Amino acid sequence: MQEDTERNECSRCGETKPLTEFYDRQKLASWCRLCWLAYWEAKRRAKGEKERKPLPRKGRFYDVPDGQKYCPRCQTIKPLQDFHFVSHGSVDRFGWCKPCALADQERRRRAKGIKPRVENSDTKRCPRCGETKPLNQYPKDPRRSRGINSYCFPCYRAYARELGKKNRGTALRRQRRKRALGPTRHEAAAQIVRYAVKLGVLTKGPCAVCGTTESIQAHHTDYTKPLEVTWLCRLHHFHAHGQLLDQTQ
Repeated sequence: MQEDTERNECSRCGETKPLTEFYDRQKLASWCRLCWLAYWEAKRRAKGEKERKPLPRKGRFYDVPDGQKYCPRCQTIKPLQDFHFVSHGSVDRFGWCKPCALADQERRRRAKGIKPRVENSDTKRCPRCGETKPLNQYPKDPRRSRGINSYCFPCYRAYARELGKKNRGTALRRQRRKRALGPTRHEAAAQIVRYAVKLGVLTKGPCAVCGTTESIQAHHTDYTKPLEVTWLCRLHHFHAHGQLLDQTQ
């Protein structure tokens, strides 16, 4: 009810609208959402770009169903499995869908003068030595789109040795400082849970929210009781800590 009573006047169209029709950022608060959308669409038309498809809105956010995500490049809503997995972000997924990310990668390769990639090929070019080798000559990397690292085995070993020599002093100082301070409450609880699972005291179960068995993590509401855990997937573990942070604030 408070959102309906609080209103603001748009300096572009002159209409008085609820605060939900304005962006939260202070520099955009003078115009309403519709005026900003019209302004950016006019700029896109002046540049010769295609007009963006409007999305249904629910409050301040796009009304995207659960288990799906909006790709701003192709402007379509797709399932989460059509997006690459990343270790950051609100849903642990890349901003663009897989076809859009691959198209942008191919555009960058063409700009550098590299031949287009053939996904079903049994060979791959190493960008460090420039040689084309079979896929079994590359270390595995599940974070990559093809499941293998960009460098071949010899180049990857050489790169790791160079990186280790370069950062040896920094890594040693960080390690000594960490040992001197001791483990944090979170690290100590996580270590106890790992040993408990290894010894059979605890058994990993499915996610308590969605029921999945992939990327299961132990969630603690009280780090002084390390064996009292709730098994959550990576996404819902992230959301649970976000809710705890909101409650403490």
